[in-house]
Amino acid sequence: MSRILHWTTFALLLLASFPGCVRAPSKQPYMIAQAEQYQRRGVNAFEQGDYITAKSMFENALRMYESVDNASGIVRTNINLVETAIRTREYEEATLYLREARDIASRNRLAAYQARAILLESTIALLTVDPERAQQLLEPLLPQFRGDTVPGNPDEITLSAIANRTWIAFERQSGQPDLWVRRFTNALGTARPKDPNLQGRLLRFQAQLAGRNGDFDHAHELLNQALANYKATLSQPGISVTLLDSGRLYVKQSRWVEAREDLQRGTSVRIQSSDKKGAADGLEMLAEVERKLGNPSVAVSLEQWVAVIRQDGPVDWH
Repeated sequence: MSRILHWTTFALLLLASFPGCVRAPSKQPYMIAQAEQYQRRGVNAFEQGDYITAKSMFENALRMYESVDNASGIVRTNINLVETAIRTREYEEATLYLREARDIASRNRLAAYQARAILLESTIALLTVDPERAQQLLEPLLPQFRGDTVPGNPDEITLSAIANRTWIAFERQSGQPDLWVRRFTNALGTARPKDPNLQGRLLRFQAQLAGRNGDFDHAHELLNQALANYKATLSQPGISVTLLDSGRLYVKQSRWVEAREDLQRGTSVRIQSSDKKGAADGLEMLAEVERKLGNPSVAVSLEQWVAVIRQDGPVDWH
């Protein structure tokens, strides 16, 4: 998935001075400085998996930028809010923030944000199970491949677009996942510097391919490598999804005890990061495993938790 934006800002107004005239200092540099401070706090909270605080800080930054009509700041902050909403699976909210970002960027000719906005829209389409739209959106972001290879040194947007396209290949019949995994492998191999989160994503794709081919041992080895990558960067979404991938793979093998352990670990990470919808998905899988283990009462209890979590409002986990 893509990295939160926190680019260095710069003053937009030059103070004019005239002989014999004294002006009050402009409030805009102060307001922008305050907005950037909120942005930094939001980014820090986002990277620590505290999406509630991240959203609050980004909303504060947005109000500051809007108060001085700073278009670039408004677009960047809306994009940060899109990223945050995606992490908490609020896809309708993410779409609204993205629409606002694209409208303002278009009106103010801020073309630098266009590629990231397209990438985010394709991600939302994939997460809402619309791979055809996701593929259409990605076409202008994908490089001209030479067989399995990408010429030059692909940037982060290009690599993320290839990652999304590889994801699509697994979602569609005759999607050629083998081809796209090779392309992603080669593209990431030439990239500088290396992004450990994209490397983790590649390892998960490779594990998925190995699992499809029945090579379960190799698939688990790859998932363990991906987990180590995500732990090195303290990526809570990466850690949780990799553990859940491992749990699903054990389910496919009918190894219910190991499946329960990894599903519990992955779901616990999602609970700690306030990912309610993700936690509910994990608990649903756990309930199925508990039934396979002959624990129907535990399964019912887990399903009751799922019903509570899927309701609006805060959840008391105790």
